[in-house]
Order: sequence, then C-alpha cells, then structure tokens
Amino acid sequence: MIYNNNILPKYISNPNINIYNSNNYISLDFETTNFDKGDPTNLDNHLVLACWYLGRNGKHYYSWNNEFRMGKLIEHLLSCDFIIAHNAKFELGWLKRCGVDLTQVLCFCTQIAEYTLHQGMTVDLSLDGTLKRRQMPQKQRLGNLLIHNGVETESVPKRILLEYCSADVKVTTDLALVQLRELRELELLPVVYTRNLFTAFIACTEFNSMELNKERVYEDYVKTTKELNEVEQRINEFTGGLNPGSSKQMAEYLFDTLGFAEPRDWKGNPIRTASGKRSTDAKVIAKLLPRNKRQREFLGLKKSHAKLQSRISKYLEKFKLCCDESNGLIRFNFNQTITQTGRLSSNGKRYKVQGQNIQRDLKRLFWTQEVGTIIQERDHAQLEFRVAGELTGCPQIYQDVIEHFDVHAYTASIIFPGSTDPKQARINAKAHTFKPLYGGESGTDLERSYYDAFKQKYKRMKEVQDLWVDLALKSKKLVSPITKLIFHFPDMKITKSGYIQGNTKVRDYPIQYFATGEILPIGCLIFWHLLRAMKLKSYIMLTIHDSVINKLYEEEKELVDEIAVQSLTKLSVDYIEKLYGYRLKYPLEIELKESQFWGKD
Repeated sequence: MIYNNNILPKYISNPNINIYNSNNYISLDFETTNFDKGDPTNLDNHLVLACWYLGRNGKHYYSWNNEFRMGKLIEHLLSCDFIIAHNAKFELGWLKRCGVDLTQVLCFCTQIAEYTLHQGMTVDLSLDGTLKRRQMPQKQRLGNLLIHNGVETESVPKRILLEYCSADVKVTTDLALVQLRELRELELLPVVYTRNLFTAFIACTEFNSMELNKERVYEDYVKTTKELNEVEQRINEFTGGLNPGSSKQMAEYLFDTLGFAEPRDWKGNPIRTASGKRSTDAKVIAKLLPRNKRQREFLGLKKSHAKLQSRISKYLEKFKLCCDESNGLIRFNFNQTITQTGRLSSNGKRYKVQGQNIQRDLKRLFWTQEVGTIIQERDHAQLEFRVAGELTGCPQIYQDVIEHFDVHAYTASIIFPGSTDPKQARINAKAHTFKPLYGGESGTDLERSYYDAFKQKYKRMKEVQDLWVDLALKSKKLVSPITKLIFHFPDMKITKSGYIQGNTKVRDYPIQYFATGEILPIGCLIFWHLLRAMKLKSYIMLTIHDSVINKLYEEEKELVDEIAVQSLTKLSVDYIEKLYGYRLKYPLEIELKESQFWGKD
C-alpha cells in the first residue's frame, strides 16, 4: 500500500459514534442572499448573518458579516467536536466558502436524523414540518413568513432577522438532543454517523462541474428532433391525423378504434387517471398487449414517440440550454433525504436533469477538454447481488461470485434459448437477471420460466426474503441486517387475491440500501478524503448508484488508481467492521472505464 492510514481524519480511521455524547458542539444557522435559495455554489450569493450556540458554555453568538469575515465563528467551530444544523449540507457549503476544510468536519444534521428515524415513510422533513410533527415549539413566525415568501434577506429588518436566525439555532439544538436520545435507544447512531460524514463530501463536491461537449449535444439534439418529427408524421399517416399529445384522442384511438383492452391494476380495476378518464401514460402503454398486426405497428410507433420525446424534454433540451448559457458546465445537487431506500439521488442545480438516471447512451455527451485529463468511472461489480448474498447467507450466490459464474449468460440461456447472437442475447438478458431478486414475476412465458429458475437456484435467498415479508407484514417494519436501520412499511397488507401489497419493497430496500446507501458512499467518502489528503489535482465529479466518476490528471494515474481501489474495497470493508462490528464475507471488486468522454460512443 502506498499510503498510511494515519493520513485519514480520525472520524474515518477510527469511527466513534460516542462523539455525539459530547457537549462540545456548535449549533449553527446562516442567513444568506437568496439567489437559488441561497445556494453556496452560486457565487452571486453572500453571507448576511451567522448565529451559533456553543454547547460547552451555553452561550449564543452572532455575526453580521460576509463569508470573508467570520473569524470568530471559525475559531469556535474548529474547537468543537461536531456541528448541529438542519439540512447541514447548506451550512457546510457556506463553511467551505468561509475557508473551512470540510475534510476535518463532522456534522449532526437534524434533517438526516429525522429521515433515518422515518426510513421508508413519506414525511415532511423540513424544520417546520419536523417540529410540528413532534409538537415542539415552532420557529419565529414573522421572520419565517418573510423569508419563505421571497423577501430579500437584506430587506428584512435586522431585529426580525436576528430573532428568526437565533430561534432557528435554539429549536434545532433542542431537536438534535431529542433525536440523539432516540437514535441511541434504537442503535441507529452508526447509520447517522456515516450519513453525516458523507454530507461534507457532497457539500464539497457540489462545487465541481461536469462538462458537456457542445458539438455532440447540438448534433444529438438535431438528430433526435428530426427522428421525433418523422415518427409524428408516421403516426399522423397511420391514424389519419391523430394528435399524439392529446390524451383524449389517444384514448379513443387505442381503446375504441384499435380495440386494445384497458390494462387493470392488482384489484382488477381499469387503470384510470385521477379524474377517472382512460389513461394513456407511459406505464399504461407499456402494459398494452397487442393481438394483431395493426396494434403491434401502432404500439411500436407510440413507444418510439414516447422514448424520443422523453429524451428531448428530460435531457437534450436542458443540455442544449446549458451549452447555450453556461458553456456546457453543469453542476449537480445531491439529495440525501429523498429516496425511501436510503440511496443518494442527484439532479442538475440549474438545468434539472436527474444525475442518477442519465441514460447510458447520453453519457457520451460529457467530456473533459482539458489537456492531460480523462474521465474515470468505477463501478462495483454486481454489488447488489453480492449484498443479497451477504444479507441472506445464500451459499449459491457465494459460490457463483467466487467462481465468477456468468449469471447474465445463464439468464440469456433461458430467456433467449438458441440465440444466434449470444453476445447480444446476454446484453438483452441484463434487464431481467436480477428482477426476481426484488420480487419480479410478470413477463413472457420464457421470462417467467427464468424467474422461477432464479428463485429455485438461489433458494436460501428467497426463503430469507420471504421471512422479511412475513415480519414486515406483521409489524409494518423491518430491521435491516448488519446496520439495524429500521424500514417502515405502514401500507403493507394482503389483498383479497392473496397478493401481499408492498412485498417487493421489503425484498428490495435492505439490499439496495446496504449496497448503494452504505458501501458505495463509504468508499466514495474515503476516496475523496485520500485525494484531498494527498493534495492531488484529480477530483470526484459525481456519484450515482454503485459508481463514482472522477476527473483524472493523467500524471497522477498510478496513484489515483491505487487509492481508488483501496478506498472502494479494503478500506470500506475495514470501516464497516469498525463501525458495525461486521466483516463482509463477499469480496468487493471494481470495474474501471476511462476515456476523454464519459461513456462509450
């Protein structure tokens, strides 16, 4: 190994949840100018007011200064064990603007704590919503009304703004102390500890941009727009003038003219809109079963139209606008408290594209034009499959992983028997390989045969997942193995047909969470710390699902490759063992793709 573990901060090298027992904390709230809601990455913003409270002496402080004149705050902060804030990513972003090294910071985010305590449930995680739900004293009313109704921060009378900011600090401190007690009782402090460490990483990473290749974006936009126009013309000719954007006309054509049967839900009722009208959205279209040539032809056209329209509206229009207005530079916002599974989500800050859902063939539109740099993407090999084996103790999964069994080829052999193009069949099979892992059962006869074979092959995994479902059905919750994170399933029930509503979530959440809400973030976090500690120019730009994307300065390649692999494998395993007292049995393996462009042509 080419580095010493001592270069990692103590929060990583020796994770210690007992630090949250300390009263040497600082509770903090900033008021800023409100471009993009005060986003610290928008350099047109500046700090207006900082209010903070020191737990060790019970005193409140404030400062009417910008980010360049917060010396007293920084002095206090650097002498504390951790920072308390609601949506702490915001405060950490501004601390970065103040010159604080975020690799040396541990926070306790009350929004993350509340999210963790309600995992799997949809609740209002705002400070107002959290205080109201807990029947705790509310925020200062007048200041709250002014700020949340768009009044410019510097136009709010100083007395009112100070009262508002100081009150936020007080109620956030009170909330944190209550949450810490609950988290200790439920043994959830380790989960919150890691999520808070990760907050510093994403607050810092949000300042980094990815770059779109203008020529490719414009070319793809023109090409896709042309294809969409051609499909619309074919639909027009096929239907005699149907407007594909009219749901009323589309419903009449699908169900009256072409004679499609309306798809039905699990209760046997036709899937309709909220107002009771016949639905023609993408999910309904996907469920239509063609019975003749004309139905098949039209369905093919409609699906092509939906795909092209989605590609343009969700991505290419926004990418083009980014190229026109921002020279192709796009920053991503990372969301820690959105998904029910606990994994991270991301979206463009100004150009609202979902970072985690960028289609594979759109990755080729991103590049690095700086001489001597490339883009690297590292994926965990079959991470969720391995985690499924880890959590269920399935011996067959372990054997297949250790022997590098080609599970996708196995899938293809059942769904596409006798294929003349085994390579393409394997690619097509990937969409089905792990579907039964999450309770997927519907499909063609061959697909269902595969799903049955999968459940039989990995029998132990299915038995444990069935047990999870039984436990969740009885208690409306499930304690995730290893980390003890509690998933709540308040809507689980057995229907009259015997179907267990919500069973797929129970099978999915523990696996998806531990793979992409624990293992990947931990590795990503350590990778970031080592890049910073070793003062390298290379940096992380984005992380999605089970991968991390970084910009590499090629003279640093040998060093970056080494620390990336160590971070995402051995050091992640060591951290998990220290924090949770559990040593992973399955090896973590990393696959690397690198090029001037993100993704292949």
